[in-house]
Amino acid sequence: MKQILAVLLLLCLLPGCTYSDRQDQLHFYYPTAFVSYGDSQGVLGSEDRDLGSHREDMKYLVTMYLSGPADKSLRNGFPASVKLVSCEIRRQQVCILLSGDLDSLSPLERTLVCAGLAKTVLEASGMTTVRIATEKGALSGDGALIFDNDSLLLEDNASEMPEEE
Repeated sequence: MKQILAVLLLLCLLPGCTYSDRQDQLHFYYPTAFVSYGDSQGVLGSEDRDLGSHREDMKYLVTMYLSGPADKSLRNGFPASVKLVSCEIRRQQVCILLSGDLDSLSPLERTLVCAGLAKTVLEASGMTTVRIATEKGALSGDGALIFDNDSLLLEDNASEMPEEE
């Protein structure tokens, strides 16, 4: 009887000891290729990326992010000229400085692509805020966009407005 209990206990504990390949996976959030109204997809979607031993390396993460998604239902809204200049952590804030010009993006599109990057970095870093700036300093009135978990809209359940007859 003791042997049966020992075997059962071992079988119960064994699944908790197994290695999971998913521990190095992280959601990368990108704008969706097509905006979808009335479902949970909304304007940001995600794909899983394997970061391997680089999970804590924010510079590596942002560089990977800027390379764009593999999933065809998502798109990289950043212009190809945008590159990472620096990525530092200061007082629970991840500070990202990008090169390149975001002026070609509308204010809404600029906010959307930065929100996807910020959501990815917030989830990976565990920090409270993400500050995104460009070398030109023209993202907003103060020169940077600042995101925290409370400022990100996680799900868009809006419906398209019916046309008036």
